[in-house]
Amino acid sequence: MIDSTSSTAGPAEPLGPADVDTLLRAWWVPLVLGVLNLIVALVVLIEPHNSLTAITVVLGIYLLLAGIALVVAAFALPDPSHTWWTFVFGALAVVGGVLVILHPGATLHGVRVIFGIYLLLAGFGTLVIALFYPVDRLREALRGAIDVVGGLVFLAAPKLGLAAVALFVGIYLILRGAIEIAVALELRSAGRAART
Repeated sequence: MIDSTSSTAGPAEPLGPADVDTLLRAWWVPLVLGVLNLIVALVVLIEPHNSLTAITVVLGIYLLLAGIALVVAAFALPDPSHTWWTFVFGALAVVGGVLVILHPGATLHGVRVIFGIYLLLAGFGTLVIALFYPVDRLREALRGAIDVVGGLVFLAAPKLGLAAVALFVGIYLILRGAIEIAVALELRSAGRAART
């Protein structure tokens, strides 16, 4: 009886914030985020000289949808003690997105600060996962570094013009979207391999 429980306990051990089965089932979360990143990047890059209000609303919608995806991902994870920060971070992104959408006439400075803080928190969280959990460290470190650099640029460059902000946001979202889609495809193929 002791042998049977010890043999079944091994594969069920979590490898990080979530166990392997949960991560494989949640492959669609990074896919949705990646596609969302690419769509927003195209909107921002195609119309960089649009009004401040339009870019503000686009960033607000991005924060809102990214936050919803994080909240859904938090509920999909089986152990809440490992995922409370995912829920809290997602909820903060939702609140930030709603505030930005409701007050699109706010200055670029306010939007820049909200988006910069979001990127910094996301980047540091991803870097912590890369350092302390047995995941693909290079990929997670790259994701975290892109977010941290993006957050620092947003917070440290208050005099960026609208065109420069639009260009930076577009490039950042393309890079982030490509990484998220690659993660989703990798998780999906790993899930299919595990089922066969």
